[in-house]
Amino acid sequence: MALRKKMNLCIMRASYVINYNILMTIESIKSSLSSERLSTYLVPPLSCSTDEAALGAYLWNQEVSSIMGNVLHTVEISLRNAIYESYLNYVRSHIVNGTASSSAANILAPVRGNPEMWFRVAFTKESNQQAIDILDAVKNKLSQERKARVPANYISKLTLGFWVALVDKSYSINSPSNKTGLILWPPIRSSVFPNATRNKNPLSINEIRDELKYINNLRNRLAHHEPLWKASSQYDTKSIINKVISDYRKCIKVINWINPSMTKLLSLVENHKRMVHLCNLKEFESMMDLPVGLDEKPIENLLTNLESIDETRRGKVQNVTRSGSLFIKDEANTLFFTPRSQIKCGTNFKIDDEVRFIAAPPKDKKNVNQKPLALKVQFN
Repeated sequence: MALRKKMNLCIMRASYVINYNILMTIESIKSSLSSERLSTYLVPPLSCSTDEAALGAYLWNQEVSSIMGNVLHTVEISLRNAIYESYLNYVRSHIVNGTASSSAANILAPVRGNPEMWFRVAFTKESNQQAIDILDAVKNKLSQERKARVPANYISKLTLGFWVALVDKSYSINSPSNKTGLILWPPIRSSVFPNATRNKNPLSINEIRDELKYINNLRNRLAHHEPLWKASSQYDTKSIINKVISDYRKCIKVINWINPSMTKLLSLVENHKRMVHLCNLKEFESMMDLPVGLDEKPIENLLTNLESIDETRRGKVQNVTRSGSLFIKDEANTLFFTPRSQIKCGTNFKIDDEVRFIAAPPKDKKNVNQKPLALKVQFN
């Protein structure tokens, strides 16, 4: 009986593998990607002659998109923090100097009263309905996620487009189109874009804005999984590669305008080296050849060789409360708490018992008096 069960199990496993292999074909991949998406690579300017070549070009786009994703993320983080911190520091400095209410400072009364939330209190439905709608959407999302409505949480959820919209001459001193009264430029220009110059002269805010708008559109295209290289002006593979190079350079240029040190982070993960490697004809053609014979290739089990790290900690019970809860100190002398409800029924621990457990954050992360949790406690 045991032998029969073993044979049946082997047959089931063999059938599973065979069926899985049948599905691993170009046609099934086209079905998952959609023929429409892959057809982009079969028509001009690429005009791939086979589905395999089109799939290879698709993979090339995936690779460069991954690299551009890191760069665009760096642009977004750098810009929003530079604008927020620069204006906050500008307001604070005038508050400290007692000049916050002067006409020269041009700081709105609501902003003076709540400088940390300046990006929210500066707008009203009358002055900028679009900004209010964006901010209200963020507020609702924070409420749904039960997160505090503090500046850091707002800033992390506001879109790149929100911050790009602030880089506009309409937020300049004496601008007739400024309906909000929020004055950003030139007060914080040198702080946000210290290196945005040409021949040592500062670039205009609108020139900077135009570059940022282009990058925001690029980011939105990437978010919707559109090919980064696609544009009406592309003629052949060379122009496609040059389009990606040009977009990459724009992003790096803007990062350098804000803070060149951020490019070092990209270098640490070899972002630039990978882009250089991909953006040449030889590598592009090599990737187009990758899927050739894919139908006959064996499946690589992508679940192997990726083992979870053992999170188990070892420690000693320091105290057992009347209710049966535990205080445990690990080998690094960090004190953990285990509520009685997390202890397996029928298990009784006593002081100095050696145990192993999994660490978790305290239930209330804002309460500094709460200890981190020790879960799944067992005798060592």
